[in-house]
Amino acid sequence: MRRRVSVATTPASPAPAATIVPSPAPSPQITTVPLPNQPLPILPSVPVEAPGTTVAVNPSTIPVSPSALPTSLAQSIEVSGVIEAGGMVSAIVQVPGEPTSRYVNAGDYLADGSVLVKRIDVAGEPIVILEQDGIEVIRSVGSSAIAGAL
Repeated sequence: MRRRVSVATTPASPAPAATIVPSPAPSPQITTVPLPNQPLPILPSVPVEAPGTTVAVNPSTIPVSPSALPTSLAQSIEVSGVIEAGGMVSAIVQVPGEPTSRYVNAGDYLADGSVLVKRIDVAGEPIVILEQDGIEVIRSVGSSAIAGAL
């Protein structure tokens, strides 16, 4: 009996073709053309006061913000506790814009140096006296509203 066998062959791979790269385009020629001279514009003159001359300012024309109290930052500081330990009195305060509360003593500055912890009074109800712009603000423990000002 005869069997028929067929063998498949793959054609030989052709040799790689050469790649033709086009030559780069010539770069454009740039020529410099001088601009005509133009006169500078004449600017208006600004009046200048002579040295030693005073100028009166009308205070009624200066805008004042009614919401900007001189002690608004000190009034917004919350006092959550007062601690007396080892003869030292400290307060726990939360300053607006700071992530956590912290312990402070009399003489410490808060809010980037703009508010002074003037004293901490533990006689009776504990209070913390803060000073901002020369004005004292009294803060009692747990108060979040204005406790009063001296």
